[in-house]
Amino acid sequence: TDLVMLDLKAMDAQLHRRVTGLDNANIFAMARKLSDMGKPMWIRHVLVPGLTDGEDDLRQMAAFIQTLQTVERVEILPYHTLGLSKWQRLGIDYPLEGVPTPTKEQVEGRGYSEGQMKIQRRFHSESAAFPLDGLDGKAGR
Repeated sequence: TDLVMLDLKAMDAQLHRRVTGLDNANIFAMARKLSDMGKPMWIRHVLVPGLTDGEDDLRQMAAFIQTLQTVERVEILPYHTLGLSKWQRLGIDYPLEGVPTPTKEQVEGRGYSEGQMKIQRRFHSESAAFPLDGLDGKAGR
């Protein structure tokens, strides 16, 4: 594998279980193993207002990412409701019903500051990459 795209949902184990139904220890172990093996990674995080946008969790995520030697990019992806119609057609209750999509300002200002990786923040059809000097876990931009 030339590149691994790894989604980090939440650092807090309880929050991760709430969001995914599963523990996150294996994800952290895999990220460390990939780093030790020298495998390039892009880290992705979906920012869901009121759920995965907590400053503490984002600071912990930035600190964890700093420990990984092969991360080339961190993408902050705003939550969207594009899949909502599928849930409705299947007659399944949508667990994030009523959750708003984050604003550009919410995505830009959460948990990451200037560092040596590129953090890419995507806003629906818009995309922007920012060169960084280090992820220090302070809210920035």
